[in-house]
Amino acid sequence: MKNKFYEIQTPKQDNGVWGIPLSCRRIDKAIPMSDENHLKHSAFLIAVSEIHKQDFEVCLSNKNGFAIRLYGDGDKKYIGFIYEHYKIEDSKIIYLK
Repeated sequence: MKNKFYEIQTPKQDNGVWGIPLSCRRIDKAIPMSDENHLKHSAFLIAVSEIHKQDFEVCLSNKNGFAIRLYGDGDKKYIGFIYEHYKIEDSKIIYLK
């Protein structure tokens, strides 16, 4: 079975990561992370912004990953990201599990 992936449309910043999209209203806390996880973190935020096109917040952050809470229609929708389940190649987020 092939790995599932999402290709990010937004270009990276000069520092090699995507940054934080304007639709991210809040990040619960800063967690020390490796350069690889920092790249994954920024990729996930941009991907959520591109796919869902609505405001969101980062919550439940820890050294293993974090969750996204999407805002909209009164329903609470959460998406979880565990760093070790993904890899980044160029502009692709590849799901490994």
